[in-house]
Amino acid sequence: MRINIDIQVDDLESLKVEQLFIARANLAIIDGGYQGLKLPTPEWVTDRMGEVTAEITARVRAELTKRLKVAKARREGLKTVGERRTDADAEISELEAMLNQ
Repeated sequence: MRINIDIQVDDLESLKVEQLFIARANLAIIDGGYQGLKLPTPEWVTDRMGEVTAEITARVRAELTKRLKVAKARREGLKTVGERRTDADAEISELEAMLNQ
């Protein structure tokens, strides 16, 4: 019997998030197999799982940051002229105070 599981995750940046989740799931299956037999999990499995998890976390965080920036810009566009003037005056005062220290 031959089983082929593709878990090559050498170039994490080139993979889509969905592919990263699949790679992480495959690594977790391998880890679970070793643990189920009460054998030590190979170091490369735990190392790769950590790398893949970190990449997933970074990608999700980047997407959330991007969405937050868009939401803030949209909210800023809804402000009245007076609100924008007040914000600009506060920023000017803050910058002047920092420069006059």
